[in-house]
Amino acid sequence: MNLERFGGERGAVLADHADREALDALAAARGWNRIDARPPGFSELGRQVWLAGDTAQIVYLESPELGARVVCVVGDEAEPAEEVFAAVTAVLPTVPVDEILAGLLAEPMAGPRDLVRGLNRLMAADMPALASGGRRPEDPRYRQVVERLAGHPERQVRRALLSVAAGMAAVRPELAEPILARRDEETELGDLMDAFAEAVEARR
Repeated sequence: MNLERFGGERGAVLADHADREALDALAAARGWNRIDARPPGFSELGRQVWLAGDTAQIVYLESPELGARVVCVVGDEAEPAEEVFAAVTAVLPTVPVDEILAGLLAEPMAGPRDLVRGLNRLMAADMPALASGGRRPEDPRYRQVVERLAGHPERQVRRALLSVAAGMAAVRPELAEPILARRDEETELGDLMDAFAEAVEARR
């Protein structure tokens, strides 16, 4: 079993009120062995990993930078891994990606704080894929979010969008185009936009 294989199909962003101690209790009750434990740093992911026999690894990730937490499960066989994931999400409330996207595309538009929070959660949902470097299937809703927020009047929203799009570039490179289309119009965040454009060009 290879930790680098874990992906979003068995991953979920945790709700704010999710209690990680419930995961500790579940692991103890099921006899899962903790094989890795790293506290979060200022810009470093916190990580807890349990081994569920020979069937699955349970990975808990915490990003102070994004203010988000993720739980995911990887296994060599789909059925036992799905069973473990179901057990984990039964004790840890999650926020589905569909809900995150719906919030970012809602009418009327959410306030800046909620938009930044939604963008951060959207990136958090891709953290497992980012760890493995696997490109995610294109979803037109992601591009709609980018096109909608690239010209947002609030600087902090556009800044968060640039940061998230840059962070997700390895798994969702298609998000760069609608941002670069507004390069000449972005005057407040010109340096960040230039750095973003340079990074995009370097990956080509």
